[in-house]
Amino acid sequence: MTTNAPFTVSLDVDENNGYFSTNGSTYAPFSTNGVSILIDRTTTLAYFGRDALRNTSATNIRTYTLIIPRIVAPVITLEGACVRSNPCRSGTAAVIDNLPDGTVATVYSVSGRRIIDIPSSRGVISWNLVTANGKQAAPGVYLCHLRSASGTAVLSIMVHP
Repeated sequence: MTTNAPFTVSLDVDENNGYFSTNGSTYAPFSTNGVSILIDRTTTLAYFGRDALRNTSATNIRTYTLIIPRIVAPVITLEGACVRSNPCRSGTAAVIDNLPDGTVATVYSVSGRRIIDIPSSRGVISWNLVTANGKQAAPGVYLCHLRSASGTAVLSIMVHP
């Protein structure tokens, strides 16, 4: 598959466990709860299932090609910044796009606690809903403070289970 925007692949199994690997990394397990995998660059995804008797299914391999389109005119303000896939489900990602180069996002809880700082890459910020401490962000509303050379903006991100 070829696309020009980040997206999420969801994997689940009927019973017991599944395993997945991206770009040749070590296989990671997932359960019947499933797993969502952010594809924000060209990625080869390999996955298989294993039943209660430890029988393994065939390994499936998919390559996802992400082509970042060439921007005709550079984005110079935060005026058009927006959150894609909002509200977001836990285990997926909040993607903020249409950003000037060098934009940095700081995500805060509504009580004002700093959650994480994320720099932009090619006009996009992708937050995998994990805190700076490596924990999954709790369901709720978060404020995303964007800073660039052209100014600041605040967007809200809603995370639900």
